[in-house]
Amino acid sequence: LYFKTKDKGLCFLTCAVCLEDFRTEDELGVLQCRHAFHERCLVKWLEVRCSCPMCNNPISAALGLTDSHGHLLDELL
Repeated sequence: LYFKTKDKGLCFLTCAVCLEDFRTEDELGVLQCRHAFHERCLVKWLEVRCSCPMCNNPISAALGLTDSHGHLLDELL
């Protein structure tokens, strides 16, 4: 679904969910579309929507998941 990284060589320097800049110590979640967010922000976002906050790419469809948001979050954790 997404992978964690501390790599700051990303195109975006700000989390599109909370609008705060990434810091060196932040753990980021990067989606398959390569958009990065604070991991905590991404998990909260996915509790409400199953799409990328930047490009609106459907995440559950890409994974073939059709269950509830709770099931998707179980896959994350």
